[in-house]
Amino acid sequence: MTDKIAAILNALDEDRTQALERLFSFLKIKSISTDPAFKADCRAAAEWSAATLNDIGFDASIRDTTGHPMVVGHYRSKAPGNVPHVLFYGHYDVQPPDPLGAKSSDGFGPIGPQISRGLDYHDLELTTRLNGEVVQNERTSRMIFSIAEIVAFITRYVTLEPGDIIFTGTPGTTATINPGDEVEVEIEGCGVLRNPVVGDKFA
Repeated sequence: MTDKIAAILNALDEDRTQALERLFSFLKIKSISTDPAFKADCRAAAEWSAATLNDIGFDASIRDTTGHPMVVGHYRSKAPGNVPHVLFYGHYDVQPPDPLGAKSSDGFGPIGPQISRGLDYHDLELTTRLNGEVVQNERTSRMIFSIAEIVAFITRYVTLEPGDIIFTGTPGTTATINPGDEVEVEIEGCGVLRNPVVGDKFA
């Protein structure tokens, strides 16, 4: 897996300028969710995904469903055997290009009052509850990239110091939250982090 990641990173380095242009064009699409009110933005994100996949060597198309548009891509290759395929379905959760307007603003990333040590973070159960209802139940072993791979990638560019925090994201899906809600995040061996949702109603 490490060799595959290295090959991908090298390819991205060679195409850095074009890759960043593609990324920022995607980030300009409004952050959206499963709310039907964002149907047009969801469609725009699907169209961007299909067009970009076509530009980088896939035959990609949008397929309408009873829910969200689905993007399917097959890599153009004459070589026999397995070739890459991609499929996007669901809400296309994108963030604004300004990181301060995304996940770094005050109150956005609450963390616990203590650090848990000695845990096997490669395979821990993660449970998220919204107003007492379980909306996410996964294991860290199902993350796309392992903790070790994430740390290896970050330290190519950034020096990590004791006390630094890496927000890795989580496997699985979550749910839309609104002011007045209460969110609980429980990680096996760490305990429960419980926070109220406070702020203006998202419109």
